[in-house]
Amino acid sequence: MAIGFGVVVLILALILALSSIGITRQQLCRAAGEAARAAVEGASDPDLVGSEALGALLGRGARVYALREGAWVTARASLPAHGLIGWAIPEASCEVRARLSVMTP
Repeated sequence: MAIGFGVVVLILALILALSSIGITRQQLCRAAGEAARAAVEGASDPDLVGSEALGALLGRGARVYALREGAWVTARASLPAHGLIGWAIPEASCEVRARLSVMTP
């Protein structure tokens, strides 16, 4: 019975960890998308727009930046790697590319 309880706890911890990783990645992609959209619209500081979209991840060291490359904008949001109970969690990141329109200054 004790072994069964331990297995259930381990499975629940794994489910929670995977859910947390998915939610974090979703927030990073949203922030990268906001930064790319702001850059395409000609905002003076698309990095700031993306940083505002990071929300609580900003306090954990997440960063976002947008870079214009010819007719394209590439925005990348990332959260540095960290450890969890001795396990190494790799860097989480998301990159978005958007095409500049003809009307973009």
